[in-house]
Amino acid sequence: MCLRLLSLVLWAALVQVSQMNVNISPPKAFMDGDVIIGILSSIHSTIDNLQDRVRPKEFTCSNFDQISFVRMLAAIYTIDSINEANFLPGVRLGYAVYDPCADATKALHSVEQMLSTNGSLPVMDDYSEFRPQVKVILGARYSLLTIPVAKLLSLYLFPQISTTSSAVVLSDKLKFPGFLRVIPSDVYQSEAMVELIRDFEWNWVGLVSMDDDYGKGIHQRFLKDAEEAGVCVAYEHVIPHYLGHAESKKLIKEVAKKIKHSDAQVVIVVLRPELVKVLFEEMINSSTTRIWIASDAWSRSTDVATMKDIDKVGDILGFSFISGKITGFEQYLQNLPIGPGVRNDFIVEYKQKDCPADSPELREKLQKVNFTLDGKTHFFNKDGDFKDGYDVIMWEPDGDHRRAEIPVSRCSPPCPPGSSKKVSNVSCCYSCTLCIEGYYSDRPDEDDCHPCPNDTWSQKGWTKCEPRTVKYLQWSDPYPIALLVGVGVGLLLLIIVFVCFIVYRNTVLIKSANLLMSCFMMVGLAVSFGSVVLFMGEPSIHLCRAQQTMYALGFTLCVSCILVKAIRTFLAFMAFDPVRHHRLKKIYKPLIIMVLATSVQGLVCVFWLIYDTPDVDQTPPSNQSMIHVLQCSEGSNVGFGVMHGYIALLALICFLLAFKGRKVPHDFSETGIIIFSMLIHLFVWLCFIPIYITKNESRPIVQASAILVSNYGIIFCHFIPKCYRAIWGKNTTEQIRAGLLKFSELSKRTSVDSGLKDLVMDSGSHCSVSFALPPFTSSESLTDSGFLPTSRHLSLTSASPQSTSPSAEDLSFNLSHADFVFVTTAPEGPTALERPVMAVRQRLRRRSM
Repeated sequence: MCLRLLSLVLWAALVQVSQMNVNISPPKAFMDGDVIIGILSSIHSTIDNLQDRVRPKEFTCSNFDQISFVRMLAAIYTIDSINEANFLPGVRLGYAVYDPCADATKALHSVEQMLSTNGSLPVMDDYSEFRPQVKVILGARYSLLTIPVAKLLSLYLFPQISTTSSAVVLSDKLKFPGFLRVIPSDVYQSEAMVELIRDFEWNWVGLVSMDDDYGKGIHQRFLKDAEEAGVCVAYEHVIPHYLGHAESKKLIKEVAKKIKHSDAQVVIVVLRPELVKVLFEEMINSSTTRIWIASDAWSRSTDVATMKDIDKVGDILGFSFISGKITGFEQYLQNLPIGPGVRNDFIVEYKQKDCPADSPELREKLQKVNFTLDGKTHFFNKDGDFKDGYDVIMWEPDGDHRRAEIPVSRCSPPCPPGSSKKVSNVSCCYSCTLCIEGYYSDRPDEDDCHPCPNDTWSQKGWTKCEPRTVKYLQWSDPYPIALLVGVGVGLLLLIIVFVCFIVYRNTVLIKSANLLMSCFMMVGLAVSFGSVVLFMGEPSIHLCRAQQTMYALGFTLCVSCILVKAIRTFLAFMAFDPVRHHRLKKIYKPLIIMVLATSVQGLVCVFWLIYDTPDVDQTPPSNQSMIHVLQCSEGSNVGFGVMHGYIALLALICFLLAFKGRKVPHDFSETGIIIFSMLIHLFVWLCFIPIYITKNESRPIVQASAILVSNYGIIFCHFIPKCYRAIWGKNTTEQIRAGLLKFSELSKRTSVDSGLKDLVMDSGSHCSVSFALPPFTSSESLTDSGFLPTSRHLSLTSASPQSTSPSAEDLSFNLSHADFVFVTTAPEGPTALERPVMAVRQRLRRRSM
């Protein structure tokens, strides 16, 4: 029963089909030619009641699209121009235009009509001999239509050329081997959008697209390119591409609400013009102004441009494929002439022999097309795309221009150079942090600060790194000039002193100063002055070594000579105990003392230079400083301390010895000047210690200044007064003698038991007193103390009771190499000096009895 019923249904259907009339609608525009070019142009943008379609009836289209219409006319005008110019000698081009009404299904139906033969599309296993009248298809306008058409034509390897379909997927030659286009892929449009956004320094944008292949391709590609470029998407929405979709208006209202409440001021819109109009109506109603970036799908739409109150939506930037003017096309549009169609079967048969036999061969030739237009070469790349680029379009309202400044659309203010971004949850929302020392950023919105290259540095928040300024004691700087002047004056004074001492070397004053030791002192001071010069200029390891060593040896030599003088004074006037005198006199070897004292300092310097020598200080400056102070480091602090400590020890010994003999007459001894000069040295270097410990940048200047002060202290204490007295002083001999007399008067208050050896009273009017004095070596001149080197007695001679002070011309007062040293007169009878001596003599006699 069931089989019979099924057979009845099939029979009825076959009868109905056999009775149907085949009705194939002709193309809306057709011109016969040797080669027919099929054109898919959506003259109408909408199919009426598509959602209510339940039977495969003929489509009814509406909404006349002027842009598609003009594009179709441009194709027809170009074909007519080629025929009129006889560009293809002996070949006449024709065309067949079909309207897919911006629908993919209708587009497939149009292709079937183009390829059909006698009203039907043949089904074959091998289409090598398939030769439809249409040889190539131009179109369609939208990628939504082009993609299914290209899939169908790939079966026949039929060539298809598009001037507007830019979907990324169409570059896949495995899926669409016959598809070619004279525009770039949307890969480049997405990159162009991102580049435009970066050029305006925007990084916070919105994205609205549709759900077809064209919208999805740009949407996905833009998200990828934006992330790589550091552009953040505040929101993204996808709207159904079909205009009659039941949810379209509802979704568009939600998108409009999101745009209004978002702080992103720039919106990328990848929609068809009809959807853009609906979106802009919502924007106008809500008084929302934004910056809109249009894709090529609607950037030149006249329907959108002529909307009421379109100026209220804000500025509109768009991308359009590079285009040019077609000569004579404007006049053609004004007249719109329609020429008569011509059909000629013989010519068609004849011409098909010279033309490519089939569509696959034509496709191969099209892929090799390479021509130059307006000075630019055009060709299809391996993906079948042109790489012409895009025109950026700025929509401006009629009348005055509203654009006064570049708008801003950012989640956060840009970080200026010298800072980096501290990103929160969203990469485009961040705070700015200044680059720390040693790092920089030279461009806005840097993710991280860059470390400075070698030998450069930067301060906090700097936009570049610079070499640190190397600072040292330049010869032309004020402080070094002052130090050099001090050195020059000091050396000049030493020369003057030396000349003075040589000229007046036979005077009592210069002899008492010990000419030999004084000359060694001058040599030591000259070397010490030379060390100050080495503090100038750019430091090196050799200069660092020399400046410390020269000062150490030079000043030690000077202090050693002062030590010799201090010991001499101490032995001459304080060693009255015969036992102590006998012991101490053995150590008084001036040259040996000087050499030994200086040699110890030399050993200290040798060990210092061997184990941890002074060198250029390589310690980097602080992070906050752009100045690299180049100075010497002492190397071993122990060596530096021992060197200065040894000089201080010698100075302290000199001070103590001189202090013991402070009551000696200063005209005869040098106790006062030794005390004062050593105090100056010790005080200066005590002040230097805190600066050395803190490692101040001015340490070289302070050390050089301390050396100068110490040197000048010795010069002005030991040499200048003597030169003055030698040149301009008067009655020097009388002053020395008076000093000795005063000292002898004061000596009665001291114990002379241990120092008195013999007392001889001469008869008559003269008397003499003999004191035991320390021995002097033959190498020590009279200048050591004013004593005769071979004499060990002091003779006091009185000429008469009335004579209390002999004159300088008295023949008995002669300080030459004689048997006495100093002579002074005394009244007849026991004097104040004689009485204690007599008392001692009496006690000695009692003991002998």
